[in-house]
Amino acid sequence: MGHPEHVSGLCGIVKVLLSHSVGQLPANLHYNTPNAEIPSLRDGRLTVIDKLQPFNARYVAFNSMGFGGTNVHVLIKLDRREEIKPWSPATPLILLGSGRTQEAVE
Repeated sequence: MGHPEHVSGLCGIVKVLLSHSVGQLPANLHYNTPNAEIPSLRDGRLTVIDKLQPFNARYVAFNSMGFGGTNVHVLIKLDRREEIKPWSPATPLILLGSGRTQEAVE
């Protein structure tokens, strides 16, 4: 996604809502090995999501700081997935999508 500057907090919220809707948390791109300068990554207190994970959180905390000084600090309570109704817009929409591979674009 890159850095969306002023809307970085909103983008984080959207990513969590999408993950919640499908019940999966995507992996971080290009992560290979933990940084040796971060002890909590080396000893396992913190882990980087490096493969697709099941996602069934009830609460999600956000702490996002943008380059321009836009900061977001919020706690969101998610509805259970079975309570979410499918979205069906009344009018057709054009959505832009992109991907790094042909498979992702399709």
